[in-house]
Amino acid sequence: WAKWLAVPLYAVSIVLVALTYSKLGVEVQHAKCWLRLPGLPVFQPGQLAATGGILSLALFLSHTRRWHPALRIICAGLIAAPAMILILKQPDLGMTIAWVPAILTMLYLSAMPLRWLAVVLLAGLTLMPLVMNFGLKPYQRDRVVAFFDPDVDPRGTSYGVNQSLTAIGDRKSTRLNSSHLVISYAVFCLKKK
Repeated sequence: WAKWLAVPLYAVSIVLVALTYSKLGVEVQHAKCWLRLPGLPVFQPGQLAATGGILSLALFLSHTRRWHPALRIICAGLIAAPAMILILKQPDLGMTIAWVPAILTMLYLSAMPLRWLAVVLLAGLTLMPLVMNFGLKPYQRDRVVAFFDPDVDPRGTSYGVNQSLTAIGDRKSTRLNSSHLVISYAVFCLKKK
């Protein structure tokens, strides 16, 4: 079923993400990434775009195993780019960043030679200073810095990261509730000092 659903779902989700820029878009905390369609509850089409994008990339990568790795990487980037750019412009940096590990994992699982994955990673790391200094708004840059260094502003920008680390690190907690599940990603990504 995913073969027939992937591309239409992705195309529709890109249109829905684009509609967030219209009067149908709802702004929440300075990000216009929610959509209000008549008869439906308010929803975030970026989530739908991620699902459709992953399915479409999986379909593409499964059918192009014999292509040259560079061409597969370029096409995968072109497939993901429309949604990523529209989502970043909302601005929803977190959703945009979530695409990166998904794409890299899919490239790896599609038997992409490791040297080509290394090229992609090195290119990304090379572009990182440009993106940090010229592609992000100041508050987005502060959030990225706080993610990598939670002690930079414990009562401000990095408050949420520190609360996540505290909640997961609390050994007295005997229950696992939804907040623990939501923030567990931070535990795996952050170094506990």
